[in-house]
Amino acid sequence: MKTRLHKQLEKRVAGKTVLITGASSGIGLTTAHQLADAGAHVLLVARTQETLEQVKSEIEAKGGKASIFPCDLNNMEAIDEVSKQIIASVDHIDILINNAGRSIRRAVHESVDRFHDFERTMRTISARCVW
Repeated sequence: MKTRLHKQLEKRVAGKTVLITGASSGIGLTTAHQLADAGAHVLLVARTQETLEQVKSEIEAKGGKASIFPCDLNNMEAIDEVSKQIIASVDHIDILINNAGRSIRRAVHESVDRFHDFERTMRTISARCVW
């Protein structure tokens, strides 16, 4: 049985094309499944092709529609290339979810003297909004 929230999501995204960065794990993965379940065509962007293929298979097994675009969003040349691939594959993008990020994978108090961790994280998050 569909919840009221799911029905509202379906009304808003069914038939829409949604590009999700960082789509292979965490929030991006869950978002991809939720939107695909609600009828969106999800364009999945993340670094690892094998992981993206697994996510795509899971979505398609439930009747959803997904396309994958492996890309390291720390590499501007790779971003240019994947942008061309995406533009060639769809007429338009209705929604962009710029979710990709980088975890420092250590406690914050252990990173106080490691400003490069912060810089790298912020570069990934903020500089990738050029899509």
